[in-house]
Amino acid sequence: MNDTPLEPQGEQVDAKETISAAEKGAWREASWSPWNMIFGPIRALGRAFLNRPILTFILSAFVVGGMYVERNFVQPFALTGRIYLGSLLTVLIVMSLAWMIVRKRSARWRAFVSLLACGAGVAIVVLGKEVNHYITSYWRYETLKIVDLQTLPITDYERILPLNSVHTLVNERINETEVATPPNMVRTGDRYEWTSAIAPTYFVQRFLGKVQEVVHLPATSASPELSKKHRDGVSFTAGEQLPFSRNATTCTRRSFGLWRFLNYEPGNILFMKDDAGKWVQVVTLIKWEGIFFPWPEFGGVQVIRQSDHDYSWEAALDFIPYILKGCGEWIPPEEIGKHEFLKGQNVMPYAVSRFMAKSLRFQEGFLGPLPGNRVGDLRIADLPDDMNQQPFTLYFNMKKGEAGKLYQYFALEPYDTGKQGLSTSFFVSADGVGPQYAYRHFKHGESAIGVSAVADYVRNSKKNYDWTQNTPVEHRPYIRVLPDVNGVSKERFFWMTTVVTQKQKGGSTATGVVSGTVPEIAITDIHRSTVVWVNALEPQKWPEELQKALGSIWARE
Repeated sequence: MNDTPLEPQGEQVDAKETISAAEKGAWREASWSPWNMIFGPIRALGRAFLNRPILTFILSAFVVGGMYVERNFVQPFALTGRIYLGSLLTVLIVMSLAWMIVRKRSARWRAFVSLLACGAGVAIVVLGKEVNHYITSYWRYETLKIVDLQTLPITDYERILPLNSVHTLVNERINETEVATPPNMVRTGDRYEWTSAIAPTYFVQRFLGKVQEVVHLPATSASPELSKKHRDGVSFTAGEQLPFSRNATTCTRRSFGLWRFLNYEPGNILFMKDDAGKWVQVVTLIKWEGIFFPWPEFGGVQVIRQSDHDYSWEAALDFIPYILKGCGEWIPPEEIGKHEFLKGQNVMPYAVSRFMAKSLRFQEGFLGPLPGNRVGDLRIADLPDDMNQQPFTLYFNMKKGEAGKLYQYFALEPYDTGKQGLSTSFFVSADGVGPQYAYRHFKHGESAIGVSAVADYVRNSKKNYDWTQNTPVEHRPYIRVLPDVNGVSKERFFWMTTVVTQKQKGGSTATGVVSGTVPEIAITDIHRSTVVWVNALEPQKWPEELQKALGSIWARE
């Protein structure tokens, strides 16, 4: 038997050559670049269309149709991408530069740097929100047209009740199947009123029903009555409380064309009378201005008019045109002055005016608000316990000899919450027409108390008051030209505070306040911290009461 091993037949392959072939690239890792993330899905869709054209076309049409019908859900995401476009581009640039540096290096280097670039991108998007806000606030301040006032403006048509009291008053006096929308102060002819819509409460009524009534109460009244003369019948098939496509915000989003789809969003919703004397629903619009790091500006209004439908099932069918084309008529900012009912009106979105007020922290330049510097840094003096945060919509007469109108007022205090002095009074035109005004108290040598400190002075002025049940709220300006005992007149700035009683339910404080009763009004001198309690039913006598209480003190200045 021959034990000699059999020789392999055929050509022998050298092991070194086999290893060399493997090393030379029998397997290659897939190439990667940031652009593959963008154009990869497009190429995949093109290949799918070539391989299965009918199926791909049907699925694509279904997806596109679904996105059109539900574009109101897509629009906020598209707008978010638009707002943070600068940050997203920064991420792409970082990732592209990282890839260009390591693309010819080993796989381990490419994997490491790719992971590092992705981490940096996530940090920029998630943790960089404050940086984005910092930059946009600076651009907003640079684009503001602020007129510095040398004298204080004069207030008029003072509203007595705070917003929450009005809301509670209306909600307590309507049917159990109805709910009142948050009230807003608007101009109705030459009067100033709180307006609120009455909408269905429960799902079935909201699905089949509509907004059938608008309540309008005089803002200057201390105890308004909810009688028939203050309640008007209307017919709105779109509303703030209605569901699905008949929601006012939803159908406004659906009315946007491509440009507004990428740049606009709805703000607050108000009810007012148009030039024909008919009630209309007005949705304020926020426009994001600027290509990179955009900021919010006034984008006009969407005016939704009443429907002619009388029956609930006809009203419910309005969802069809609301899905296809949305609702309302767009009036851009430059055309506000062409409509009398919008002049001097409260149509500036609160989110826009708050962004303006916050941007005043850059009054000493781009580096002013940085941590460790804080030069000129300001904050809106919001009070956690207050029931209505700034701005307060009030009537101001800015210049002598000119008609006044509504402005949204902000009290700005130093960034450090331990300092409660009034630094700047900021006035935003409520109809978006004209400049914004600022009165810088510190630059006028004034040491005025801010709204953060007012509540304590009010409580201290009546120590025997039950402050566990009562709360001073909405400290707003009251400015009048008043003489001292020697007859010397000048503008006098006061904080006007309404004291409300909180509801009690089950031994704990419930949301809201007691409504329908005459509130107490406290007026505080911002320079002397002296509190004067006045009669809420006779606002025409307040100047006389203030002069009697403080006239001798003013004369000793």
